Amino acid sequence: MLLTAIGSTASAEDRQTGAVAGAGFFDLNEDRAQQPGEPGASDFAVELVSASEGWRKSVRTDSTGHYRFADLAPGKYSVQFDSDGHATTTPWAVGVAVRDTETTVNFGIK
Repeated sequence: MLLTAIGSTASAEDRQTGAVAGAGFFDLNEDRAQQPGEPGASDFAVELVSASEGWRKSVRTDSTGHYRFADLAPGKYSVQFDSDGHATTTPWAVGVAVRDTETTVNFGIK
């Protein structure tokens, strides 16, 4: 007797994932946007929280202040910036809806 299993496996191209990325920066003129000459905030913690599943992921900003969370399932998330005692010029936490694209969230500190 010969048995054949027929199944479906989703390839990486079939999965629809998104990302949240951005930068922390020193907002020297406090205008809430990174301008030329305003340095990135390196080695700051950024946390992503899944609103539906409750899990948390944490990364640190790189030497230019950038961070990225990739391969995220579509859904609602909160991204939070630990300003490490610095005053913020932008909200320190932002709710985002992730789809199949990259969502940018930047954080300013002074």
